[in-house]
Amino acid sequence: MLQPTIEQLAYAVEKVPVEEWYRRDELQKKFVGLKPSTLTVYINEMDEYPEFSQGILRPTTNVTYIHKRLFLAYLRWKDDNKFKRNKSDPGNYLKGLNDEKWLL
Repeated sequence: MLQPTIEQLAYAVEKVPVEEWYRRDELQKKFVGLKPSTLTVYINEMDEYPEFSQGILRPTTNVTYIHKRLFLAYLRWKDDNKFKRNKSDPGNYLKGLNDEKWLL
């Protein structure tokens, strides 16, 4: 009997391909010019919002995985709210982005 691969198991559980999750250094390479300290600040800020904290996995103290689409959505939300005193609700913001193609 064939055993499922790790990719198949991860997709069955999360319904998201494994390629969507990146380690810090891999994500930093995707965003050219993003400093490690800035990425740490963004990850910590994402943790403050339950809607965005779903995009961060910390299986151990030294390993962090970040979901690429949710990280992009967080950056878009942050950009849209940068000069606003009262930030828009991240949940409503994410609902409006479900059909957007830039998340792909």
